[in-house]
Amino acid sequence: MTLEGEKKKADKGRLTGKQKLFVEAYLSNGFNATEAARTAGYKAKDDHSLASIGYENLRKLEISTAVKERMNEAAMSANEVLKRLSDIASGKVADLVNDKGEFDLELAKQRKKDHLVRKLKIKRTSKKVDKFTEGDDEEGETFETSLIHEEVEFEIYSAHEALRDLGKYHRLFGEGSGSLNLNLTPEQLKNMSDEEIDLHIAKLSRRR
Repeated sequence: MTLEGEKKKADKGRLTGKQKLFVEAYLSNGFNATEAARTAGYKAKDDHSLASIGYENLRKLEISTAVKERMNEAAMSANEVLKRLSDIASGKVADLVNDKGEFDLELAKQRKKDHLVRKLKIKRTSKKVDKFTEGDDEEGETFETSLIHEEVEFEIYSAHEALRDLGKYHRLFGEGSGSLNLNLTPEQLKNMSDEEIDLHIAKLSRRR
């Protein structure tokens, strides 16, 4: 291929400014090609014409490739999803508290366990405990000291729900399962403690 031919091929795969705007709008508006065409500045007499432009854009190889690449960048892989579910299934409140038993978000981040937090609510209240003046009575400066009280409420993602989802993925429930059939419905699994689940699996493993 000549140098000119290589340049034309490279130019063909490169998006124009308007096409880049179309891709960004399409990904941010819930995959509405008509609105993406409008946002990108394509000229059309009505929505039907805009819809046709959006449809034709998505059929162009360079645009469809750009859309797929952007979606792949944002999406979690199957392995990442399974790892996150495994982390949640094995997660404990102890992963989120310090040696004093207090919730510590910074410590959780250091331990790479902050993704276990489902809900977090922090309520701070102050109560005046003392008032004093420094200096002469007329020119003195008055200070107040307050006691800050902080209440933290947090909730972690359900380990049982994560186990249920992992069980579904690995086909551990009912017929058509993998190497080990738990013979449990997701609802039964949800109501069992971790110890009961481990005991049930151990019993089934001994039968194999």
